[in-house]
Amino acid sequence: MNLTRLATHALFLIVSTFVAGFGFAHHGASAGRSLRPIAVRAAGISAAGGVELGWRDTIIKPVAIPQARLPLHSPIHHMVVAGDTVAGIARSQDIPEAGVRWSNLGQLARLGSEPAIGSDLLVPPVAGIAMVSSQGDTIDNLADRFHVDAFAIADFNRLRFGPDDPLPSGLELVVPGGRGPELAPASSSSRPTVSFHRGGYTILGPGPRVPVAAGNNFAFGNCTYYVYNRRQVPWQGDAWAWYGNAQRMGFATGSTPRPGSIMVTWESGYGHVAYVESVNSDGSWIVSEMNFVAFNAVDRRLIRPGGVPLIGFIY
Repeated sequence: MNLTRLATHALFLIVSTFVAGFGFAHHGASAGRSLRPIAVRAAGISAAGGVELGWRDTIIKPVAIPQARLPLHSPIHHMVVAGDTVAGIARSQDIPEAGVRWSNLGQLARLGSEPAIGSDLLVPPVAGIAMVSSQGDTIDNLADRFHVDAFAIADFNRLRFGPDDPLPSGLELVVPGGRGPELAPASSSSRPTVSFHRGGYTILGPGPRVPVAAGNNFAFGNCTYYVYNRRQVPWQGDAWAWYGNAQRMGFATGSTPRPGSIMVTWESGYGHVAYVESVNSDGSWIVSEMNFVAFNAVDRRLIRPGGVPLIGFIY
């Protein structure tokens, strides 16, 4: 009796297993088309109503990674080496040559002039002007000086100062799209004709040394460097160009010396400037100056009327 019951149970299990396997296989074969991965195409919905994508298609396109160099927002310091030219430096940054000259007027105000080896040039990373702020500078007056919108200066340099707030001295800035003064011509064809008699002055001895004024971007040891320390003028360029620059910017000028005025002469190929200390009753005047008797040397000189090739005085 027990053997019969065991055989019956075994037969039941064998039949059940066979039936289950057959049903699963049959179901898988009939449902294969519905269970296989659906090919969804980005073009839209298929005729059967299902969304299909091909293996070459994607639902979301990948974000493109920028390959171009991100623009700098601060001036570039370029140390001049043998073979450097203003044109070459400008090409390396893809900016106009004038931007390099306007950013370094103390050295490069004259068209055709080239920087000295070892010079540290300030170069803008975009078309415009690189500069260092000096005492009294504000975003508004820089915008007026360089003919740009004040917001452009604040935005490019990420400044958080108000338009009329004084900027810290010594702050390196970029003025995008800025334009500087007219650059001096390469030749001296515009040199005025002046008459003078030689020996019309007397060296009186050493002159006064004064502290270096903030914002002095003129070449160290030159006459322009010294005079800027006595009077902080808002222009740059060679000494001979100071007179015309002053006139264009509304400064009073003339041919008569006054204490505190700036004398401009043609006493070198680049001109010469000196600071008028005093004027005598006979019409002569005393100046203090640098780089007349020697580089970086300050002297005092008595000048008699007609004694120098005078361009004029800036008051």
